Amino acid sequence: MEKNSVRVFDKNLRKPHNVTLTVPSNIRDKRKSRASTFVNFIHQKDAQIAMSIAFNAHEYPFPLYTVHDNFITNTKNCEALPVYYLNVIKGKGTPLQIINRFIYTNIIKPVFNTGHSQRYYSMEHFDDKIISLNILDEFLKIGGTPQSEAGNVAGWKKIIEQFKQRYVLYTMEVCGPPDDDDDEVKDTRFDNHLKKWVKFRNQLQGRSCIHH
Repeated sequence: MEKNSVRVFDKNLRKPHNVTLTVPSNIRDKRKSRASTFVNFIHQKDAQIAMSIAFNAHEYPFPLYTVHDNFITNTKNCEALPVYYLNVIKGKGTPLQIINRFIYTNIIKPVFNTGHSQRYYSMEHFDDKIISLNILDEFLKIGGTPQSEAGNVAGWKKIIEQFKQRYVLYTMEVCGPPDDDDDEVKDTRFDNHLKKWVKFRNQLQGRSCIHH
């Protein structure tokens, strides 16, 4: 959005004055885009849960209707619907797996599409481990500086460093601190994360959805 000033004549005051209008623009606000990336990421996952319920509606033994992001069924089956909802959430995998898939889709996979070396990397390679900074550096380097940041190379490097730092801080929060030897092959911290997820997942039961 951008602001434009328009000169108009006020017939009541009998004089012209300026009016500022906000109109759509093709110029992207990079600051707002960065701030909204992970907010939209959360909204996307919430939408995927809802869409999974809708796509599989034909498998449910009861009528199902939608109103925006709400689901409606008859009173006879209203207690069964949350069970399906919780099953979708349980099937999404651990929080770190979801984030790793987001990184793979937006940083790693696009490099493959440009014809660069694919080596042994696939989504399965990152599905049960913490992505090392060496791998992130490798693919971020191959991807290069985006055209939108061509005039802000130093700023783009800062963004990259912040991204890596936050990934490390998140993995430390959900998986624990790294071992002293910091050996990626021997890194078992993801197992700790998986155990926490399994414990939490087993508590997702009952006749109320997770938002209750």
